[in-house]
Amino acid sequence: MSTKKSDRRKRTLEEAVRYFSKCKSKVVVRGNVELQMSLETVKSAAEESGLDPQHITALLDAASSGYFAQSVSRQLIRCLIPTSQVPQEAVVKAISWMSTNKPPVAIQALLLRWILVVYDYIDGYDKLHCLYGILFLFLDSQVMMPHVCHLLFLLTRKEDVKMFRVRKLLSLIKGRVGAQACLTGLLTIYKLYYPNLVSFALPASNRMFFGSYDRKWKSQVREIVEKAASDAQGRASLSDSHNKDPKELSVSRSTQLTSRPPPRKKQRLEVPVAHSSSASTDRQETTDKFSLSVESTKVPFVRIDNFVNLLQHVEKIEFPSQIAACLRDPILQHLMAYSGDRVVTTRFTFWLQHALTEEFLNHSPTNMEENEKLLKMIVDLTDFLQEGVPVIDNFLASFLHTWNGMDYGPFIFRLISRCQMYPISDLNDLILEPLRQLYFSSSVYFKCQCLITLTELLRNYAAYECVRHKDWTAAISLDDPSSTTLKSAPSLGILFPERVNETVQPSAVLQHLTSFINKLAVVGLQAEGENDLLLHVVVNYISVLSSLTEHPGVEHIILPCPHLVRFVLFSNSAPCISRMAAAFCRYKDAFAHIPGRQRESVTAFNEMLVDVCDTLWRNKTFSNPKQGSLKALSVTVVPVLANLGVWQPSSRFSIFQGLAFLDQAWNFFRKTQPPGKKVHPNQLKTVKDAYLKFLQQQHLVGISHFIGTFITRKSSTHRSLAAE
Repeated sequence: MSTKKSDRRKRTLEEAVRYFSKCKSKVVVRGNVELQMSLETVKSAAEESGLDPQHITALLDAASSGYFAQSVSRQLIRCLIPTSQVPQEAVVKAISWMSTNKPPVAIQALLLRWILVVYDYIDGYDKLHCLYGILFLFLDSQVMMPHVCHLLFLLTRKEDVKMFRVRKLLSLIKGRVGAQACLTGLLTIYKLYYPNLVSFALPASNRMFFGSYDRKWKSQVREIVEKAASDAQGRASLSDSHNKDPKELSVSRSTQLTSRPPPRKKQRLEVPVAHSSSASTDRQETTDKFSLSVESTKVPFVRIDNFVNLLQHVEKIEFPSQIAACLRDPILQHLMAYSGDRVVTTRFTFWLQHALTEEFLNHSPTNMEENEKLLKMIVDLTDFLQEGVPVIDNFLASFLHTWNGMDYGPFIFRLISRCQMYPISDLNDLILEPLRQLYFSSSVYFKCQCLITLTELLRNYAAYECVRHKDWTAAISLDDPSSTTLKSAPSLGILFPERVNETVQPSAVLQHLTSFINKLAVVGLQAEGENDLLLHVVVNYISVLSSLTEHPGVEHIILPCPHLVRFVLFSNSAPCISRMAAAFCRYKDAFAHIPGRQRESVTAFNEMLVDVCDTLWRNKTFSNPKQGSLKALSVTVVPVLANLGVWQPSSRFSIFQGLAFLDQAWNFFRKTQPPGKKVHPNQLKTVKDAYLKFLQQQHLVGISHFIGTFITRKSSTHRSLAAE
């Protein structure tokens, strides 16, 4: 029954399309029952399952012919929803009808909007690109100008940039139209290809050049295409699952043009499949999809199936029309990172800016799962590039001010950790202040995530951004000392170069970020009662600080604040104390390898070092009258401990009697002493070597390493950097 019903529906649709195709004169709307029934048939079929390519072409001719009223033509154009793909011939016909001037201007503008809605589903772009000059002529229409600029922006190649076109755009900007965002966006692409043709400065590329139109229309198209693709895959899997050769299951990139994966429900989040703008790509792939023409000056990217082909033709590969496909294609990511083409990165930046703004900023998120997939692909791209993307930083600057701290948490934190280096004031406004507000009003788990993210940001600054900033400055001074524009970005491995801000001082930024993390960590430990999880995060932060000088871009040693050291030192976690002791050993190596050691840093480090030595080994926690910072606390802390009945408080935090090590001491006695024998932690002082070896077996290696590095066992004194 369902098959008969489907066949009857197809016959009815064919009759409706045939009715619109046979009309060759003006059609009366009022009282025309056949017109109304045919229109309803087309609308129901399009909204349910989409239209086939031949139906789209026929109905587009009818809507553009001028034989029907504008209301009918408008409804027909909105019904041009494809089942899978839109034939390029239909798009060419739409522009041809616009050139005849038969359709009204409103219908012509709607045709352009339809082309932009289905742009990702067009089966080719070579013939459409041949009409570039004709499309350019429609810029004189204020109604069509935004849509024409957007379409030209997507189609522009290097050979399309001509002086007369630049003059035309400049005349429109300086004339009656003014500096419209759409004209500026088109000029931006022109300037990237030929900077000498556009002399005046243009705004940053992260600006929204083209407005968002037809969101519901795009969403409707997406849902129908997704439904048709999933139905087709379901039928194919049922029919081929038992008789398909396993070798045929591997699908090359060339097959993706005809059998796409199930698309997303929302057009603005669709990551397109790589297309080629070459005319013969599809035809050549069907006959010989594995052969590459060496004689050709350009090799379409859709024919690069593996990394070997990429290496063989890396200088001749033509980028696909949809550069946003790099989010899902690792080979395209390698090509984009290698080429450093500013036009390619600008196209990608525009797509990414549009997607993030439309989905996360302009409207409330409605599909969390799809948004998370997009953010995951962006995170994977930034991890591959090991470089922040400026447009993502701008997105974070707006998103963090309204973020609740929960939605897309893991992905937002990962993007924050890849943020580029900015001046201190900008960094505060962009990241630090929004995170600070969330930090004090969130749970301990959010506090841990926040500190982990900022620690990773600090690590990335030291490992990559400081080195890049140093290379930027050197490259600019070599190219043009009076310019702040980096011309040799690709040779430096920089894919998204921005104008170098001379006010950025990497050392000052690292110091400020460290001070900010110190304050957050101290307040967090106080607020959460020295939570064990938060304490481990803080110790990891101290470990990262101790290893920053291993990176060539860091020229100064950065120390944690003494309050954090005391929190860890007096905690009940032996692993945390051991890890902090190991970090102190790395600090000693860092001071030894950095020439011209900073006296202030040496003094501060020695103060903390004395505190650790006195507490863990020398039993002088609050009783060292000459050195250390704990002597200042003896006046207030010792009386409190005495009132609590704590006997000999100066030795109550050592590795022998400290609460953090009581479990280790008990296990040591149980392993070495006979059952029933009375033991006391003080007895460990007579077997220090055996006890330290036992701590090593318990994976507390940092304690023994610290004792061996800073303590002279015979004299029971500590080594300090000042004494060396």
